[in-house]
Amino acid sequence: MEPGKNYSICFDYGADPIIQISDPVQMLRNKVFRDKNFYKYEFVRDYKATPLDTIGAKMRANFDALLMADKKQFEKLEMSQAMRKFIELDLELYWMGSMAKVIRANFSDCSRNEKQMYDDYMKEWSKIYKDYPLTTQMIPSQYFEPYVEIATALKSATDGKVCNFKTAQEYYDYLFNNVRLIKNKKVKQAFWAQALFMEALNNKRFEKILKKYINEFLTTYPNEGFKTTFIPFIKAIDHFYAKADSDFDKNVSFVENGDSIKTFQELLAKFKGKPVLVDFWFSTCGPCVSNSKKFGKEMERFTEQNGITLLCVSIDQDKEQWHNAIKYYEIGGNHIKACKRLHEDIYKAYSIYMFPHYMLVGPDGKILINKLKDLSEGDDFYNQIHDALEKKE
Repeated sequence: MEPGKNYSICFDYGADPIIQISDPVQMLRNKVFRDKNFYKYEFVRDYKATPLDTIGAKMRANFDALLMADKKQFEKLEMSQAMRKFIELDLELYWMGSMAKVIRANFSDCSRNEKQMYDDYMKEWSKIYKDYPLTTQMIPSQYFEPYVEIATALKSATDGKVCNFKTAQEYYDYLFNNVRLIKNKKVKQAFWAQALFMEALNNKRFEKILKKYINEFLTTYPNEGFKTTFIPFIKAIDHFYAKADSDFDKNVSFVENGDSIKTFQELLAKFKGKPVLVDFWFSTCGPCVSNSKKFGKEMERFTEQNGITLLCVSIDQDKEQWHNAIKYYEIGGNHIKACKRLHEDIYKAYSIYMFPHYMLVGPDGKILINKLKDLSEGDDFYNQIHDALEKKE
């Protein structure tokens, strides 16, 4: 908001964004950030793992052009110098954060023999870092954490080797040890807090090593009010492993010889004779596990009451993590962890690459609806299944 101006604000919970502001500067700002989609640079890749560097290179080459194009949209709007400075800084932060995320994604996909790729990224990042240096003004920004992660942690790897983290402990040791390289105390605390919070929030593997760094942070900043934020994460990790040590629920079964199934049709052949509701998911997919926690039992009751087989197809790579997630989130039904061939068939033949993904299959094994509505849509989700099965009859 700009001081000294009158605004008309509407809270519309059915709209995106929820807060609608009638001021032209804020409306354009909302539109610019709502329409942003740097994910096309970060996540567009073939299943066969086309080098993300190809995509990242386009963003690096067009960084200044992308930033200037956004700034240009605000040139004709009247606003104070302070507001214009704020808008321009926000746009710079957005594109620096986006670039940092692309670089971070590249690093996580690198192998040790891709030194040229590593060197190219360091060269380009040094240039951006010089043109748009780190300041404490960035701390409130949602783009601060990925920017600082690259500018400090990754920039510090001066040996020219790509870091392959084989374990969670290697990754967290590397990330949080580099916090010590930040000289500005305010930036250090903010980065450590944000990085730790985002790792804990997005950590669906519940790595025990996180407890060490949460406790270290709380010891370093004991009077800053962080306990209420981080203690629940420690409790969640302990609860996860308590559940992981328990037995599977009686309503959980596993597809026989699942490791040998190479195509989706081969899998469906095992369930002919009854309609099948297929839930495609994986254990570290936030929306997947959120749906399971909130609506999973309801979906189980629905399938049981309507004579429908519930089939949960996971694309997890780690068997133990997959099993632990089934126990922790109490996911019932028939389960299979897709092998690489089956995953590839699901991706290529049925265009399933966004998760969770729900599919309805008829008793004859033919797909009735490839992409159902999201489970969170309640009655709309179940009504489309009823309608499709009634037409089938």
